[in-house]
Amino acid sequence: MTYKTVQEALRAAGIVMSKRGETHRINFFFGLEDTAHYTTSLQDALEKGLAMARRQRSVRVGPDPVTLLVKPIQLPRFQGPLGPSYARHDSSV
Repeated sequence: MTYKTVQEALRAAGIVMSKRGETHRINFFFGLEDTAHYTTSLQDALEKGLAMARRQRSVRVGPDPVTLLVKPIQLPRFQGPLGPSYARHDSSV
């Protein structure tokens, strides 16, 4: 198992991995420091990263919370003299 193969597998799962010296850091994309995990083992990085991705995926199941808060607006249809789908502009006015 190489660093590159683990990094690609985690990236496909939504986890970013970086390395400084012998220490591997895994985190969510745009994750804060409090969600980061540090290890020196590639196997541990892969296992922890995939576990993080599974937890993240299980949290995302269901409707988007923003859509629950925002109600779509209903725009009124323009009622022209020939009906709702035929609005014409009278240029003689």
